[in-house]
Amino acid sequence: VVMSSRGPSTIAPGRYGGAPSEGISTYSMILGELQLLMTAMRRNQKWKTDPLSLTKTQGFNANTFIQSLQKLRWSLSHHTEDTRPSAIVKPFVEVIKAKDTTGLATGLAIASLQKLIAAGFFDIEGKALAERNQYVEALASVVDALTHCRFESTDCRRDELVLMKMLQAQAACLECSAGTYLSDQDVWTMIQTCYRVYKVMRPPDYSDLLCEAAESILREMVALVFVKGDLRVADPGGPVGAGTAPEAERKGNGSPSAVPAGEEGKAGAVAASSSSAGRFGLRCAANVMEFVSKLCTSATDELGAQLVLSVLESNPRAITRVPGLMQWLSDHVAYFLIDSASSPNPLVFSFTVRIIYLMYTAMRKELRAQLEVVLDQVHMRVLEKKSVAYEIK
Repeated sequence: VVMSSRGPSTIAPGRYGGAPSEGISTYSMILGELQLLMTAMRRNQKWKTDPLSLTKTQGFNANTFIQSLQKLRWSLSHHTEDTRPSAIVKPFVEVIKAKDTTGLATGLAIASLQKLIAAGFFDIEGKALAERNQYVEALASVVDALTHCRFESTDCRRDELVLMKMLQAQAACLECSAGTYLSDQDVWTMIQTCYRVYKVMRPPDYSDLLCEAAESILREMVALVFVKGDLRVADPGGPVGAGTAPEAERKGNGSPSAVPAGEEGKAGAVAASSSSAGRFGLRCAANVMEFVSKLCTSATDELGAQLVLSVLESNPRAITRVPGLMQWLSDHVAYFLIDSASSPNPLVFSFTVRIIYLMYTAMRKELRAQLEVVLDQVHMRVLEKKSVAYEIK
């Protein structure tokens, strides 16, 4: 068993994927993942290279990736090279971002990073500031690789396994200790990537399982934004213009904008109140609320309702302390509840009832007028109508 100079690092079972048994060195686990990935890559003719050479090149990228993996293996075994967190994840990140790698190699690289996260590699509690920043930087590079994942397509069934691993790894990045200090842009890009998989990768080309997994992970990440994000409001006397959300951040890395027409200014207004630099918070929450608002007014109202539930179930008291977020609830969510009260879909109607209950229990003082309108003028009339289906009543 290889031990680091700082002593052995034990591995605790994590949520995403199985972790090795307790007592195994983290570095030993990484060495095993490196060997597994190199073996899988050498099964392909273009990735074959001399395993005993670190300097031999043949003029194409295959040797570059293999040598990068070999160099890290040598560094961990002999402690003679740079073993910072960013150096450890770099070879895996390069494989994930390379467009000419196979789905098998990409999936193994993602699984290796996911195992590192589950093992507590990015647990920064109790670490010094400089060391903590190194782990956050390494995790940010992992997030960038996952949101720019590329690989050679073989068939849809194999491809969707890689995509599912990618989504699970993104959720794990956000949930780990260092994930609290990711930037607004990193978190927002992960949410947009997950939504694109949900929206584009659909039957008949892909199975329902991938779509349902993307939907579930999307709900989880939206909830984590409000659970782990810094939603504290800064001093009103501070500079207002400094926090305005940039255009690229609101649109999510070149993807179609998720901001409804006429709402572009509100994200900057809410983000201007952000009180913490270096971690995600109000700016990302504002983008999420705009995104959910658009879904509630579109044909995907069922997904919009589920995301509203995720928001309200996560951290409702913190939301009530942010006037900008409450404004979205009073405007968009209230209108959605009124419209969905006459929906023939019992599932959507059930979601609206749950949303009303959560708003009443946590925000009845702030949203008293809106709740009175929804309950008295809408739901009571629905109950009185004879033409309404029994399931809805």
